[in-house]
Amino acid sequence: ETIDRVAELMITIEEFSELLAEETSAIKAANAKAVASLLNRKQFLATHYSRQLTAISERKQGLAELDEGVKAMLNQSWQGFQVRLAENAATLEVAHRATRQVVDIIVGAIKEVQGARVGQGYGGAYGHSAEAGRSTASSFVSVALNKVL
Repeated sequence: ETIDRVAELMITIEEFSELLAEETSAIKAANAKAVASLLNRKQFLATHYSRQLTAISERKQGLAELDEGVKAMLNQSWQGFQVRLAENAATLEVAHRATRQVVDIIVGAIKEVQGARVGQGYGGAYGHSAEAGRSTASSFVSVALNKVL
């Protein structure tokens, strides 16, 4: 039974590795739609992988009795998966930092423009102080960006 579980785990690792490679490529291509389309499958595979790994780990005796060739194949599969996982995580981190920088630039520009308009009396024309208008504008930008992120 342990050999069957190991075979299933190796299939899951292969499918998960392929998905990570596809997601990494989509991230590098800045294809948000493709990345989003992979999320449900990624979540499913992550959960499935975790459950399979736990089930196999609980059978220490069965693992110890596995053929050395099977152990080597499992280890090779796992090592390749770890490489893909690390590459995916690094790519996600770079994309996140780049996106955060762009968002910060946009927020700064919006606040600057809105602050300049409020300071010129735009908010005052409607009976609001310049400071109140600036606070509202900043809150609006912050709320809108938080919903997107």
